Amino acid sequence: MGIKYDKIFGDIGVIGIGGIYTELLKDFIILSLPFDINILERRLRDLKLYPMLNGFRNRPKVNINLLPENIMKLYELYKKERFEEIEINPTIN
Repeated sequence: MGIKYDKIFGDIGVIGIGGIYTELLKDFIILSLPFDINILERRLRDLKLYPMLNGFRNRPKVNINLLPENIMKLYELYKKERFEEIEINPTIN
């Protein structure tokens, strides 16, 4: 997940499965910050690899409930330190 400033939309958050999947499949979502948690939950389902978050093929399930809290903490750090851009990869919940 990452956060940066966009001239048109203001602060935006980018969330994806990460690594080669994000680059190869262009699999990510973009949200205006701050966001409504219900929008985040709906938009996560737009990810092509969303099933991986739910423990696809015996992989461990990701605790999606921690994602809003984690991205908001990252957003607070971004604002406090006045970063132009910030990214964390990987984030394991």
